[in-house]
Amino acid sequence: MRKVYILVLAIAIVGAFLIGRYSVSPINTEVIEYGQSDPFNVTGMWASETALSSFMPADATQSVLVFAFSLNCPQCWDAVETIKAYQRSGTVDSIIGVTFGSPSEVDSFSKQFDVDFPIHILPLREMTILTTSVPRVFVVKEGRVMATFTAPVMSFRTFNDHYSIGP
Repeated sequence: MRKVYILVLAIAIVGAFLIGRYSVSPINTEVIEYGQSDPFNVTGMWASETALSSFMPADATQSVLVFAFSLNCPQCWDAVETIKAYQRSGTVDSIIGVTFGSPSEVDSFSKQFDVDFPIHILPLREMTILTTSVPRVFVVKEGRVMATFTAPVMSFRTFNDHYSIGP
């Protein structure tokens, strides 16, 4: 009886490991607490000097929100409507999504969440140059990164009150 118990326990542990391994995003979804060191906080830098440079519009006077996310991250799903409100409110001129995955996965995500902004698909290696924590938001105004933050994604009203760069 004891051997059966040990065998069942071993199978359960291996099964739990495999389920956890394949059901979670390979990108960290931890919230970075205020005051914690964050190597991906590029606030104050010129976007052209960061990994954001390839996503920036030719018109440097445009304000842009770059939304780095994972297609299977619940915190990212929760942030989509908040992100879209930044453009609807006039806080930013445009939104650019950045993720990893297949085109069909991105299409499915876009339909499911009624995404109305372009989404760039990056290889996971390039995504981890941009960030290892999702969702991550970069707000760029006049070519300079004005803010970088992670979950929970603040509303455009809170952002405008805090950063005073909105319309």
